[in-house]
Amino acid sequence: MLLTFLSFSDISLPELKTQAIIIASPFAFTLGLLASIFAVILPIKEYIWTYAALEFALVALTVHLFYTMLHLTAIYAILLSSVLGFGVAMGINYAYIQFVTWRLQVSHVDNPV
Repeated sequence: MLLTFLSFSDISLPELKTQAIIIASPFAFTLGLLASIFAVILPIKEYIWTYAALEFALVALTVHLFYTMLHLTAIYAILLSSVLGFGVAMGINYAYIQFVTWRLQVSHVDNPV
């Protein structure tokens, strides 16, 4: 995640050269730390890597769409895509946990042994 944001800022802001990395580093470190924390705490233990990959894919896809198609500035594209990607990943994770919980409750009700 960290490398993606740093390379994206370097590519999107070529006129700033090395200053682009200095500007993007705090955002990249903060978002990378948030992504790591969310990937370890939120999902079920067996699906940590799946959750992290989904989160990364959602953020990378939305930052690309925001920057290339909507022509947002780089910093707004990164911030919006991180909020959207993290939120969608959390929502999908919550829906999955609720579905598994519901299936377990239904199986216990059908089989009262």
